[in-house]
Formats: sequence, structure tokens, C-alpha cells
Amino acid sequence: MHQKNKTITSIGIIIPTMNRPDFIIRQLEYYASLNSPHSVYIADSSDSQMASRIKAKVDELKNKINILYYPYPPGDVVKCVIFLLSEVKEKYVCSIGDDDFRVPGSLTACAEFLEDNNDYQSAIGQSVSVRIADNKAHGEITSIHDYPRYPIESDKASSRLIEFMGPHISSVIASVIKTENLLRYYRIAWQYKDDNYRGEIIPSCLMLINGKHKVIDKLDLVRQIHGSHFKIEDVFDQITGNNWPETYSESKKDLISALIQKDGIGQDDGEKTIKAAFWGYLEYLLSRFYKNYMASINPPGPKRVKLKTKLASALPILKNIYKKMYPLLGKKGPRHSEVLRPGSKYYNDFKQISLSINRN
Repeated sequence: MHQKNKTITSIGIIIPTMNRPDFIIRQLEYYASLNSPHSVYIADSSDSQMASRIKAKVDELKNKINILYYPYPPGDVVKCVIFLLSEVKEKYVCSIGDDDFRVPGSLTACAEFLEDNNDYQSAIGQSVSVRIADNKAHGEITSIHDYPRYPIESDKASSRLIEFMGPHISSVIASVIKTENLLRYYRIAWQYKDDNYRGEIIPSCLMLINGKHKVIDKLDLVRQIHGSHFKIEDVFDQITGNNWPETYSESKKDLISALIQKDGIGQDDGEKTIKAAFWGYLEYLLSRFYKNYMASINPPGPKRVKLKTKLASALPILKNIYKKMYPLLGKKGPRHSEVLRPGSKYYNDFKQISLSINRN
């Protein structure tokens, strides 16, 4: 069996960061501990004191992993992403938050899959989310949750777009993809005013229009949930704001043009596809955020213990049967408990991340 060219299957990992040295340092130490072959590109908008901590760690680790560090003025995050993508030398790239983890071997597997399957535009592995005590970079992992990913593999671009924006909406922007493609999509998106369109919706839609999306069955992304995420407006505030209608109207032209080019459809069919896709997007998110908003202004009473939870506690054998049946029920991705089970295909990769989190 011939060995793939490591130059082709190495990835550029781009990370914008600002004033969160503990998180970015944790991530760099994790990659160094595994001798990751992937280059890390950091655009740092931190103040001088915090930036000095990050630069010191970069200097310490530069002989173990390839790190390219750039000071970058705070402000336009999408412009920062475009800058980083312009610096990437690798054929493939992925983006990541400074507070998350990517498994190096899984990134390589994604690039290898894309090399062998030209009809696929992007690939990502399985994911889980974690919470850490006191929302810090290091400490006890207090909870692990499912973070499902969905393959989108229809032969038609219009079908892929509708599937992605409706029933299978999840973040694909962190997928492994050819650097030149993601850079082109962000350059198209940068002109729009709505930040969520610019930063994620339009690049993701273009990604799905131009090719299929693969989910490989390896642990890839571990996302930390905490209280200091960079926040954007909820979907209601977005669509009732000044920028959303104009952005939708303008971006629709680019998406329809991409659909016409990919599927060979007419303008009318392109219009119908975009309407169906964004209607599905709004139906899903408005319902979800409405429930969250109402819970925030009218906090619910004490949480009732679900019958399923009671049965699992009383009859552990039922819990084990459910775990085995989980894939047969059409569920997507690893159950969060699988990353903690020795013998699971996800266990060893998660263990390395757990060690990184718990090292202090």
C-alpha cells in the first residue's frame, strides 16, 4: 500500500484569538504533546500583557510543532479569518475556536478522504461538547454532551442546501476543506453587513452547494461550552435588525448563481431553492431560540427527573442495552458516554484531550 504524501494531507489550523491566553496555550500544548504534523496559524488580537504570554509559549513549542504567530488588530473577525487563510501554505485547512480541540489523526483522515473523493467539498469527524469546572481552561470535566454531525451527500446542490439549512443544520464551518475554496467563500461573504451571514451562513452554504459533506467515524472536534464565548445576536434580533433583510437580498444573488452553475437549473428554481432553504433555517432556529428566551424570562421550576433517567439508575442493564441499540435507532454521532468507555473507538483520542484539560 502506497503512503500518502504528507505535504498533501497536512492541514493548516487557523485560530483567531483575543485575551484568552489560557485557552490558546492549552491547545498548543495539546498539539505539541501529540507531535501534530499540522501547522497552526494564530492571529492574536490580545492586549500586550496577554499577548506576551502567548508569544512565550509559541517560542517554547516552536521546535515541536509548526506555529505561525501574527499580531492582529481587534475588530473585524471575518477579515481576520481571511488574513489567516491567505497565509496558509497547506492545501487543506480547518478553523477552530481557541477554546476547542481538534484530533490531529482525524484531521489527516479527513484530508485523505477528500483527496480520494473529488465530489466531496468538506469533511469532519465526530464531535462532543464538554463543560469544565468554573469555565476555566483546566480543571474537572463536569459534563460531556452529544454534539451530532450530519453527512450531507445528495448528488444535487439544491438538495444539499435544503437539507443543511433545515433538518440537518449544524456547524460545518470547522470542516476540513481546500484552503483556496474556503478563502474564496469568505471573500464573497465579507461584503455583507450581517455578522452571522459573513462569518458562517454564506461560507457554509457555498461549501454545501459546491460539494458533498462527509462525516468520518473518528472523534475529531471537542468543543468547550462556557460563559465567555464571543456572542452574537439571537436569531430574532438578527432578522428584526437593520442588516438582515439587505444581507439576505444581496447574498441570495450569489447563492442562486452558485446553484445555477452547479446544478444547471434556471433562475426560478434557484429562487425556490433559496426560499425553501432559508425558510427551513428560520423555522428551526426561531422555535429553538424562542424556547430559550422564554426560559430566560420565566425560569422553569425544579427540573423533573425523566423516567428514562430513573430506569437507568434502577436497572443499569437497560442503560447498557440502550447504548448498544443507539446506532440502530438512527442516532448520529457517538453518545457522549462512548468517549469515556475503554475499548470504544473514540476513547483514546478523548483521553488525550482529557489529560490536557486536567493537567493542573
